Amino acid sequence: MGRLKLPKINSGDLLDSEVWNEHFNEQIDNFKIGSENIAEEGINKNKVRSGVFLNRSGFRVSSSSHDISAPDGATGSLTRDPFIVSNQHFVEKSLVRTGRNFTDDGTQVIARASAEVEMPDYGARTFFPGENATAILGLFYTFDSSPSKDSNWRYCQGTKGLFSLVFSSKIPSDSGGGLWMASGMEDVGYSSPVSNRNIEDRPDLFTMEPADTLGMPDGTGSYDITGNSKMPFDGRFSYSTAFLLNFDDVDTSIFTPTTVSGVQQFEKLSFCIGGSYYIPDFLGTEYPGDSTAGDVGYPIDYYGRGCGKVIYTPIKIRNIQTSYSILER
Repeated sequence: MGRLKLPKINSGDLLDSEVWNEHFNEQIDNFKIGSENIAEEGINKNKVRSGVFLNRSGFRVSSSSHDISAPDGATGSLTRDPFIVSNQHFVEKSLVRTGRNFTDDGTQVIARASAEVEMPDYGARTFFPGENATAILGLFYTFDSSPSKDSNWRYCQGTKGLFSLVFSSKIPSDSGGGLWMASGMEDVGYSSPVSNRNIEDRPDLFTMEPADTLGMPDGTGSYDITGNSKMPFDGRFSYSTAFLLNFDDVDTSIFTPTTVSGVQQFEKLSFCIGGSYYIPDFLGTEYPGDSTAGDVGYPIDYYGRGCGKVIYTPIKIRNIQTSYSILER
């Protein structure tokens, strides 16, 4: 693609339209394609190997979902690469196999993957200091003849995707309708009584679902965040990535090649999506609650004592598509 050069501009110069038009008209009249204004590979089709874009050697589509749960699937660092160590991390429905050995003969493989990431609103605003959990996804490859969660998976560098909710709901609290809340809301002009748990008098608890005609919750169902239809901040994100694998890029300390007729080769190549669930270190994988301070919030069965506990809900990976293209010399 060609480009036009801008005239030299110094601070304080008057930008005259006639000067600019004359400058560009002169360039267009004498426009030539060369090394000065275009990269050679940009116009040379021989630089693009056949099959890079159109020829797909293998393809898999899965409309069903895979759950990445917590806390067992959690990691304490966003900078860490994605990993596969359990069924929670291994998105089996994304597995695609090339069905052929990977040989040191100039062959390359391009793997592509896409998926939809669904993150439920789990009421983190109640206890979490502005830190929502984060989904971490990546593309992986292995030379295991029977790939599974226990295979020796290698992360494809540069394919990591991070997905997190910006906002989260607040879990309803029985303890918030007292005198302090009443005086505070009256100070900002709210005239209705706020000394009870009626949803009309507690606009701050927008996730509470009244269970009777008076707007009063009558049991644990009103506080069950996993089934509450008024948790409005669910998130859906798109994950898409691609990776080019060369023979020389494979870490031979993890996968050992064999030599056949003087040519090195690995076993059959497979790709999949893998992921983990990031929870900040200072929260811990069982937050809220720790060994010294005790639980924060109460289980749903004891909702009358205050807020329910934050319950981590699985991150769902949906509408998965994976494919690969083999580029032979």
